[in-house]
Amino acid sequence: MAIDVSVVIPVRNGDATIAEQLDALSRQDFPGSWEVVVADNGSTDRTRAVVEGFFGRVPGLRVVEANDGAGINIARNAGVRAARGRFVLLCDADDVVAPGWVAALARALETDELAGGPVDERSLNAPGVAEFNERKERNGSPVCGRFLPYATGCNLGFRREAWDLIGGFDDAWRRGATEIEFCWRAQLAGLRLGWAPDAVVRYRHAPSIKSEFRRRYVAARALPRLFSQFARHGMPRRALKPAVLAWFWIVYRSPWAAVSSRWRMKWLQVAAWRAGLLAGSVRYRVLYI
Repeated sequence: MAIDVSVVIPVRNGDATIAEQLDALSRQDFPGSWEVVVADNGSTDRTRAVVEGFFGRVPGLRVVEANDGAGINIARNAGVRAARGRFVLLCDADDVVAPGWVAALARALETDELAGGPVDERSLNAPGVAEFNERKERNGSPVCGRFLPYATGCNLGFRREAWDLIGGFDDAWRRGATEIEFCWRAQLAGLRLGWAPDAVVRYRHAPSIKSEFRRRYVAARALPRLFSQFARHGMPRRALKPAVLAWFWIVYRSPWAAVSSRWRMKWLQVAAWRAGLLAGSVRYRVLYI
């Protein structure tokens, strides 16, 4: 039987955080019919047991296997295939949706085929970790690569028919820009991306700077891959001069980074980003640095 909304949560070894997300979902006030589908991408911890503890508390909660390989898009697609809702809302197992999230994102999908909402980076993170990252709180959909807007993967909704039209998420995209590639293909197919200002998700960063350095590197490494796929659709190339200046800055500021914590944080931000762009350019055989 078709229902109004399916919330899909892709997860792999999320037993430390998914309970907080499910608890937040259990307290949503949505007047329509809805369900929650947890797509388990090969967890080896107690994720399933934690989820089962919420049976009866979260509407239509069930777990589906997503074992065709490791990757968030594999889990997303498995969850969507199992979903019965005409609207599908994605959130992650390590974040927390704010009150009214389901209703706000569902309202946006009455008008547009896809929609996203604000991401709050402050509530769940220590100040030092939040400062290392660019702010995701926005008044509208972020734009990547001076090309097209997108919705963040932890706060993305779409009509099921839109997912069907473009063939779902690309399973070959396993880390970095996975939702950007999906949103761009959808818009190039003529679908509209909307914005739901009241659909807030509290985003949880990894607790260590090392983990955040890695995340930033992976995000930057994906941009040359996007360019290799979307340059023919108008995605512009990055200018070379800023890249040269950035690498000069990295070398010049290295002594400061060694002795100053303030400069170290800034240096790590720039170095992770530029190293990712360079690695991606080599891997995907494009010049996008």
